[in-house]
Amino acid sequence: MLFAYLALAIMAALWLASPLARAWAGWARWLLAALVVAAIALAAGPFNIAPRTSVPSFITSGDYRQQLLRGEIVVVVSKVGDAGMLWQADSGFYMRVAGGYINAGVSQRGDGPGIPAPVFALRHATNWKIGRFIAYIKSNHIGAILLDVPHEPAWAGIFGQVGLVGHSVGQVVVYPTDDCRSCHA
Repeated sequence: MLFAYLALAIMAALWLASPLARAWAGWARWLLAALVVAAIALAAGPFNIAPRTSVPSFITSGDYRQQLLRGEIVVVVSKVGDAGMLWQADSGFYMRVAGGYINAGVSQRGDGPGIPAPVFALRHATNWKIGRFIAYIKSNHIGAILLDVPHEPAWAGIFGQVGLVGHSVGQVVVYPTDDCRSCHA
């Protein structure tokens, strides 16, 4: 539909610039132009974009350097769209982020914004889902899970039940995975 509206706008612009349109009264041309703009504006849905994103002191103070290895792959669990990518950029790309995608702020995906499916599935954990999570951690060489505590406090209990032990640093709980050796169903 986006391209249909673009085509409609181009056709209206060409018509308004044509000699036939100039023959119309000036006010009628602009009324038609206003109607086209109004139709396009009404068809555009609202964007669910967070008005502001915060970066935890874990990143701003440089604490990540003591907690993570350079280039380590991490999963960022946050309700804030694109938090992992923002943290990665603010750290000077010190870490690599599993999951994340550019349009998380406006996407209506069923899983969490940028959270890999095997991790997100732990919200309703079964032995099979935990096994899938463990396999994901091992096969993707995930070194740590970073939990954005102010935005996702419930995940602390979920990771604890799986067997991961985390520690709090600058508004983030860091769960070193250690290849999921301590994980259990």
